[in-house]
Amino acid sequence: MSKSDKTLWALTAVVLSLFVVVQAKTMMLDFGAAMHDAYCQDH
Repeated sequence: MSKSDKTLWALTAVVLSLFVVVQAKTMMLDFGAAMHDAYCQDH
Protein backbone atom coordinates (compact mmCIF):
# COMPACT_ATOMS: atom_id res chain seq x y z
CA MET A 1 0.00 0.00 0.00
CA SER A 2 1.31 3.44 -0.86
CA LYS A 3 1.44 6.32 1.60
CA SER A 4 -1.53 8.10 0.01
CA ASP A 5 -3.60 4.91 0.31
CA LYS A 6 -2.83 4.71 4.02
CA THR A 7 -3.79 8.36 4.47
CA LEU A 8 -7.05 7.77 2.61
CA TRP A 9 -7.86 4.74 4.76
CA ALA A 10 -7.08 6.69 7.93
CA LEU A 11 -9.38 9.53 6.85
CA THR A 12 -12.13 7.07 5.96
CA ALA A 13 -11.80 5.36 9.34
CA VAL A 14 -11.99 8.71 11.17
CA VAL A 15 -15.05 9.83 9.21
CA LEU A 16 -16.78 6.49 9.77
CA SER A 17 -16.10 6.48 13.50
CA LEU A 18 -17.34 10.08 13.81
CA PHE A 19 -20.48 9.14 11.87
CA VAL A 20 -21.07 6.13 14.13
CA VAL A 21 -20.62 8.26 17.27
CA VAL A 22 -23.07 10.88 15.99
CA GLN A 23 -25.60 8.21 15.03
CA ALA A 24 -25.27 6.53 18.44
CA LYS A 25 -25.74 9.85 20.27
CA THR A 26 -28.80 10.68 18.17
CA MET A 27 -30.27 7.24 18.84
CA MET A 28 -29.61 7.57 22.57
CA LEU A 29 -31.26 11.01 22.63
CA ASP A 30 -34.29 9.70 20.72
CA PHE A 31 -34.49 6.70 23.04
CA GLY A 32 -34.22 8.93 26.11
CA ALA A 33 -36.96 11.22 24.82
CA ALA A 34 -39.21 8.24 24.07
CA MET A 35 -38.62 6.80 27.55
CA HIS A 36 -39.33 10.20 29.08
CA ASP A 37 -42.60 10.54 27.14
CA ALA A 38 -43.71 7.04 28.13
CA TYR A 39 -42.84 7.73 31.77
CA CYS A 40 -44.74 11.04 31.77
CA GLN A 41 -47.82 9.40 30.25
CA ASP A 42 -47.82 6.72 32.95
CA HIS A 43 -47.65 9.22 35.82
